[in-house]
Amino acid sequence: MVVFQSKDWKKRCHVILDCFAEEVRELYDDEHQKTNGVSAVDRRGETVFYAISSLSIGAIHYDGKESWGNHHEIASLASEAKKKAKQIHGNSLFINRKKCRSLN
Repeated sequence: MVVFQSKDWKKRCHVILDCFAEEVRELYDDEHQKTNGVSAVDRRGETVFYAISSLSIGAIHYDGKESWGNHHEIASLASEAKKKAKQIHGNSLFINRKKCRSLN
């Protein structure tokens, strides 16, 4: 979990995603970079293609103007954002715009 207090937090997330995309490729050899992944045999003996690793960022935004719910609700919103980000192919940033239901 990262907590940004800066107004340019979205830009910072995109810089992180761009840096990851560039640097992760160094972990793969030329052949795998060309095919954008690795073919390997899984535990069932089937050949499976694994894409080059990607980074998913799930975010919630608090503007400081409203009261928010308790830490459980905030964690739930963050978890939901992470899940949605992971459903997007490749490097991704998903911003959950939902608000907490209870005001504590």
